[in-house]
Amino acid sequence: MHRGKFFFFCSMIFSIKVVQTELGCYGNDDVCRICSCRSRGEVNCLRANLDSIPENLPWWLRVLNLKRNNITIVHENALRNCSLLKWITLTNNRIQHLPDTLFLNLSVSSIAINSNRITLSDQSKIFSPLSQTLRTLLISGNSNISHKVFQNLKALQFLQIDGNLSGGFGQSFSTLTNLSILKITKPLGIVTEKTFKIFERLPKLHNLSVRAADIKHIEPKAFVHFKNLRYLDLSRNKNFSLIKTFEPLNHVSNSLKSLRLSYLIDDTFTPVTLNKTFFDAMKNKKLQKLWLNKNEILYVENGFLETFKSLTYLDVTYNRLEKVKGLTGMINLVNLTWLNASYQSKRYYEREASEEENFNSMNHNFEHCRAKKQIECDFNVFIGNKPIGDLVWCLIVPRSLKVLTLTNSVNENFDWLPAMLILGKFTLEEFIYQDNGMRSVKGPLIINSPRNARPFKLDLSRNFINCLAPDFLNFSISQRGFVLGELNVEKNELGEQMQSDMFGLTFQCYSNLTILNLSNNKIKKLHKLSFKNLRQLRILNLAENSLQTIEFEISHMKYLQYLDLSRNLLVSLADDTCYVLSGLSSNFSTSLYGNPLQCNCETIKFMKWVQSKKVTINNKNHTNCQNRSSKFITLSNLDSAVNELRFFCNLKLPLIIGGSLVGLLIICSFLGFVLYKYRWDIRYFLMSMQKSKRRCTSFLESRNRYYKYDAFVCYEKSDRRWVVTELLYNLETPDLALGRQSILNGGAVNDCYVDDDKNQFENADDRFLLCIHDRDFELGLGIKHNISMAIHASRKTLLVLTNNFLKSKWCRHELEMASLESLDRECNLVVPVFLEPVEETWDSLSWLTKRYTYLEWFAYDKLVVIKHFRALN
Repeated sequence: MHRGKFFFFCSMIFSIKVVQTELGCYGNDDVCRICSCRSRGEVNCLRANLDSIPENLPWWLRVLNLKRNNITIVHENALRNCSLLKWITLTNNRIQHLPDTLFLNLSVSSIAINSNRITLSDQSKIFSPLSQTLRTLLISGNSNISHKVFQNLKALQFLQIDGNLSGGFGQSFSTLTNLSILKITKPLGIVTEKTFKIFERLPKLHNLSVRAADIKHIEPKAFVHFKNLRYLDLSRNKNFSLIKTFEPLNHVSNSLKSLRLSYLIDDTFTPVTLNKTFFDAMKNKKLQKLWLNKNEILYVENGFLETFKSLTYLDVTYNRLEKVKGLTGMINLVNLTWLNASYQSKRYYEREASEEENFNSMNHNFEHCRAKKQIECDFNVFIGNKPIGDLVWCLIVPRSLKVLTLTNSVNENFDWLPAMLILGKFTLEEFIYQDNGMRSVKGPLIINSPRNARPFKLDLSRNFINCLAPDFLNFSISQRGFVLGELNVEKNELGEQMQSDMFGLTFQCYSNLTILNLSNNKIKKLHKLSFKNLRQLRILNLAENSLQTIEFEISHMKYLQYLDLSRNLLVSLADDTCYVLSGLSSNFSTSLYGNPLQCNCETIKFMKWVQSKKVTINNKNHTNCQNRSSKFITLSNLDSAVNELRFFCNLKLPLIIGGSLVGLLIICSFLGFVLYKYRWDIRYFLMSMQKSKRRCTSFLESRNRYYKYDAFVCYEKSDRRWVVTELLYNLETPDLALGRQSILNGGAVNDCYVDDDKNQFENADDRFLLCIHDRDFELGLGIKHNISMAIHASRKTLLVLTNNFLKSKWCRHELEMASLESLDRECNLVVPVFLEPVEETWDSLSWLTKRYTYLEWFAYDKLVVIKHFRALN
């Protein structure tokens, strides 16, 4: 029983190991901890900072990458367990020596040990065990390599070596019978007729590259030994100009198919002319691919067309072609399928400008943004000195040309794309006119004779276009069946035109357009009809603009597969936009990356739409929305955010109502507090704002108006003695009853009581009739009613102020009633009299004492105070 379990367990372990081995995920733990162990037996130790080859490499190892480390020593048994090893690279290390037994009993097919410090002498036998298996060997950029180390490598097909081998290109190379590709790097120096003589014994050698080999001079017959050469690369040899290659190329085999002559410039940067010498050297060669980029070529003389009739690929970028006539001959190559004439330097020419070229202030009502109605083709236009306004480009396109590239190539610095007439039965599929500084595309662009109706790609990106004439392709589309399939106008300035184009005139003629790129055009707004005729559109790129809403119609784009809205100013998508996008094709997707999307109650429907996955949103893991806590949430993790918002948004209305009520209550409480605290200021303000203002008359002026009392005396009962003995005694007659009865009856008292110590009344008119509650209130009436009647029937109200007064509620009520009476009469009736200093006071009383004069009995002689009282009358 136990034995059966043991065997079962062992078989399971063995099965797991086998699976791991087949998948390439099993190996030495130390190696896989330092390096990356990948499938199919690959161990990648790139930039692992190793100083030696790792020990105990796994037996299943097939590919070992030790590039860019600090390896200095390689032990002879470093690869002894790697019987399956096929490919090893030790490039860019510090290795100085390789042991002869390193590859013993191995069948390696590819070795890269270039860019080290290796020395291999004549006696080195390091590659001898690989004579039948080694096919690729990169050994350039080392200290000293003898040519004898390559002896008998009969399977070698690709060899990269230095030009200064020890012993030169010796007899050992004659044994490389299968060598087909030879790359020689610097320093090669002077190339004589004998330099490559040994290679005439290698009939399979067809690819020779001496790129960046520091060639100083090439003798005329240096390449005559390569009988079957099909590819030759002489590029990037400093201080070796293109002109110096003309004569040696005359002796190159006629089997040559591809010639790369890039970046051959001397120290003087002398302009180059492709002349008869170059054409004679190449006339018998049926060249198919030619690279002439970065050579300061200025002129191309007649003869180019006749010499390169079989050319299919031509690169003349980064030159100084002065006149487009130089390109005219190139364009008419019969078999040409790819032509790139971009980046012709503009620094040698002055721009001829006129005021009519300034389109910065163009009015986008399309009156000034229209194509010319008539043009006349002139094939000599590039030679003559015609005004810019009359310029017409007439190009005869060869029938096989598919791609025409004129990026950064117009020396004249035109602000606009001139009228262009493309003639011929051609298969041109793409016209690239990037980075030429255009501000206006008016045309017309007339493509006269297309062989078929294949969709055409027009690339006008990276210019400054603010005028794209709606009719610049009208003739080609309506009369010649031209089909514009893709239009790229990214990185221009069409924002103002698109914002002004309310009826979709800009793209109305391109009903067959499938790809439209309007990214980075400073577009702030697109109208509902902006793309009304683009029913076949499959890709619409509106990235890197300033769109805040999506208002343009999308529902008619039934074939739309991708809508790029990244890097705009979108906070969310409206409900109707989400609905329309959900109804498009099943493989439709969009991108919202880089927008300031919001995750809140206002956008919860948009969040649910994203969550529903009705539309594929690209880069969900990198597209964020900001929640109400200012935290960013990726669109792929919206579940918790939506659940939280559902709860919060359902409580939002009650919270708003409750918060509003609480806020209203706080405001009302605050207003009540302010109104109460400043009630007397408010009353005074209201009084002063009355429409009809009257001045308060004095007692003498108001004698004609009848008041029952001259003053109502407001006092606290503990101060009654002072009121009777001082106030009444000094302001009324000594015989209170007689005086009171005489006034009530309307009579006059001629003789007044006079005391020796007191001031006496001179006549009856100086008497006062005061109202005090102990004596004058009517019995049986309410106290408040008596107070109100007494104040209303009195000219003034005297306040007898003491500390006891301030403690009395009835005194406070009498003060408030007197203040109201003052407001009614529109003048102050209250006269405060302080019998003693008071510790605290009321707001209303403090308001009075700050604005009106009052009397202090305790601070002055009482005779003076009595005099002030009498002055009231």
